[in-house]
Amino acid sequence: WDENPEKIMIDSDGLAGSTRLSVTSNVVFSGVTGPLDFTFGDYKILPETTPATSENMAPQPVREMLPGEFTVAGFNIENFSNNAVQRQKAALAIRSVMRSPDIIGLIEILDLASLEALAAQINGDAIAAGDPDPGYEARLIPAPAGGTQNVGFLVKTSRIQIDSVVQERAGDTFINPNTGLPENLHDRPPLVLTATVDPAGPNPRQVIVVVNHLRSFIGIELVAGDGVRVRAKRKAQAEATAELLQQLQNANPTTPVISIGDYNAFEFNDGFTDPISVIKGTPRPDDEVVVDESPDLVNPDFINLTDGLQPGDRYSFVFEGTPQTLDHVIINELAFSMVQDYQIARNNADFPETSDLTDDPTRSERSSDHDMPVAYFKFPIRATTTTVPDVDVTYASAGQNVILTANVSADINTVNEGTVTFTVTTQDGSTTIGTTSPAAVSNGSASANFFLPGSVLPQTL
Repeated sequence: WDENPEKIMIDSDGLAGSTRLSVTSNVVFSGVTGPLDFTFGDYKILPETTPATSENMAPQPVREMLPGEFTVAGFNIENFSNNAVQRQKAALAIRSVMRSPDIIGLIEILDLASLEALAAQINGDAIAAGDPDPGYEARLIPAPAGGTQNVGFLVKTSRIQIDSVVQERAGDTFINPNTGLPENLHDRPPLVLTATVDPAGPNPRQVIVVVNHLRSFIGIELVAGDGVRVRAKRKAQAEATAELLQQLQNANPTTPVISIGDYNAFEFNDGFTDPISVIKGTPRPDDEVVVDESPDLVNPDFINLTDGLQPGDRYSFVFEGTPQTLDHVIINELAFSMVQDYQIARNNADFPETSDLTDDPTRSERSSDHDMPVAYFKFPIRATTTTVPDVDVTYASAGQNVILTANVSADINTVNEGTVTFTVTTQDGSTTIGTTSPAAVSNGSASANFFLPGSVLPQTL
């Protein structure tokens, strides 16, 4: 990646007496005239007069869940340490922009107490707004090596049952090429959640979700010194993550496996290392990366949902004016068969880090520097057939259309799945008059038209 040298910055206050402009993405500047400067590797126009700008963009929420769906999301809340303003902003973003996902993998969280405070904020705000209590619960296991950036989960227990949360690969090491000695591999070890979706409903099913936060790009381009160590660590982390996902899908062949988080890696090869390809099970050949080729550790391969987005939507972070995707949802084939949708909640990356946004707890924008991916899944309904007792109906005349209606109920939720087939017989059941086509159930009801033949004498059927 060449860092897009074609970019031209508009340094709105580069000339003395100029006014600084702070705008969102997707804003059009008009009337930009002034000298062209070049400093710190960037071309810059220094406007002589303040340019005109189009309107700033607003947050772009993801869609609401449809009946039968569940959602899994990721959210890197930049250095979250339970600052009151950031907590309120993040809670608002989760509720209004992410649409309260069922499972959220959180990144850059100080500790469990901070995450519990965020859960309480979301739940309290929902109740205060007149919405049902989502019952978010926090789970976080601190990294053994310490630090201020941990990974964790928020789980909406009104819909999801937490079965287990386990920290994996915490003891992994890698060899630092500069010293020849082993070092800790995972500063933030992966956290694995096993949960049951709709545990009290008619179709409870388990899901496995892994949240990750891999090593950053910082120093990756250095030819010697720390660059060698950084590249070796990123390669080893990708291989360890791939091994974990393969282990999970092998041990749980009937369970969808969903890996989320901040991978600090593009969906394509950056030329130094290619962590996403290794994690998916499609490592690049030796002549396409600086590091040695990784083995293929995953079979069947995993799928990165980023790859299915439109090119203009493939970003979750903006680095020095370049949109890029660091936050991915990578899933096994079973989970992919259940995908209904994949969207990015636009709330942070497109917005300037200015005090009118960062310091306002009533606005969700810029609660972090990362946008939030949200994946929608739907388990297939287990096929069942139920025969209900006969109902006697007396018809006074034949040769007419009649409407047959059945009400379908469940212990919880309105039924919007399945079909009903009506069979009409004589009262003693000895003769079948006819059978309807399957009628789809909608809002707990199914209806079908049936023509009662003229040959059928008035009687109880």
